[in-house]
Amino acid sequence: FFHWLYNIEGIGRVTIRRLLEAAGSAEQVFALEEEKLSFLLTPAQKKKLLIARNTADVDRGYEALLKKGIDLYPASDPLYPERLAHIPDRPEAIYVKGRLPGKDVPAAAVIGARVCSAYGAFLAEQFAAAFAEAGVCVISGLARGIDGIGQRAALQRGGTTCAVLGCGPDICYPPENRQIYEAAVRHGAVISEYPPGTAPKA
Repeated sequence: FFHWLYNIEGIGRVTIRRLLEAAGSAEQVFALEEEKLSFLLTPAQKKKLLIARNTADVDRGYEALLKKGIDLYPASDPLYPERLAHIPDRPEAIYVKGRLPGKDVPAAAVIGARVCSAYGAFLAEQFAAAFAEAGVCVISGLARGIDGIGQRAALQRGGTTCAVLGCGPDICYPPENRQIYEAAVRHGAVISEYPPGTAPKA
């Protein structure tokens, strides 16, 4: 039900929070009477939710997600990252391919310019390799430049990495980082707040 709710166009994280606070769960949001929806949504949002409800096959939609090897963790899930839960305007859910690092696993971000200097690339490799050897999970964005360089270096040293994407978790962007993407799924996780199929946009 949360996967259904999270995929309704025009229903963003602020509105999702409001609906969950009012109804108690995504399943109860699905069952809300139209009159109650009118108090919680704009007319356009209400129309989209009702269309989504009338055309939904909730079980099949979630099964299709699992078949792609993707898990969904709402903010209420015990497996939702605790460190992420406390940031302002957190995602109300994250999609994950792979395995999230445990709460006790230290993590560090290695991020930077897409068009980087040779010195920047060298330092990204050095830092990421050192983190990997020390058991620190390298978190980055799989982007061109520093991000991908750091993640590749961590994986080459036998470390773990989490790739946080600006598109759906089933989309590798940029395409040239496919090897890093696939290795991240095996030795860490690919994470996105966007539903599968969401294309990368500037």
